[in-house]
Amino acid sequence: MAHLLLPIVYCLGLIPLVRAGPVEGVSQLLFGLSQVVVIIIQFITDMILDINSVDEFLFGKLIFLILIYLVIYVTIKKNDFFGDNETILKIITATISILAVRFIPDELVRVIFLQYSALGAAIGMIMPFIIILFFLHQSNFGPLPRKIGWFLYGLSYVSIFSYTYVDLTGMAGYIYWAGIIGIIVAFFMDRQIHAAFGDVKMKESRRGFEVNRITRFTKELKDAIDHRDSTPTPTPAVRRILEKRIAYITKEISKINKSL
Repeated sequence: MAHLLLPIVYCLGLIPLVRAGPVEGVSQLLFGLSQVVVIIIQFITDMILDINSVDEFLFGKLIFLILIYLVIYVTIKKNDFFGDNETILKIITATISILAVRFIPDELVRVIFLQYSALGAAIGMIMPFIIILFFLHQSNFGPLPRKIGWFLYGLSYVSIFSYTYVDLTGMAGYIYWAGIIGIIVAFFMDRQIHAAFGDVKMKESRRGFEVNRITRFTKELKDAIDHRDSTPTPTPAVRRILEKRIAYITKEISKINKSL
């Protein structure tokens, strides 16, 4: 209840700002708004994710939430468990993700995201980045949801860096900066990356089409050979037609195999 009352008390406290100078008033307003944001985050994380403070564990669990949500969403969607009902799919995915993150032990968060060595920082950056990159672009989300996903991941990653940079050793700090640059690139080049994933899907579809063509041509080749060999005394004209057909099919199969 206290979490809900604090924003109200803050809004009432804005009244005296009218009498303050413009610079002082804006400064107090921004500070107050930041406190409200922190209060709201604390309230949400305390009620949903069972986190009592805004620290590195909060942002580590937020990354876990993004990862679990994307993996579950794409897996369920690809297997078509709920048909085209996106609402049910998102509700079920969100419910499972929140429950999973709520009961993730802090030790697991520490092992994956709160490592201070270069190797630990690399694992904590590369694995989540690749998973988010792949599943975010496989989810069929639009540009805005994808950018929101990258923003939340980037915010969490930078926040973890801000909490741990003092204790980082060796190349760990450079690895964190490389991760931040990677997230920025992924955010601003979202359309280009998504188009590249689309090209991969198109190539897979084309490959499936060409494989079907090979199957069909192989059957036609077998039928043409059987027809040629089963005819006791084919006329020269019929034999020429069959030989041309066999040569054409063999050539097409060879061209398709080279393109695959």
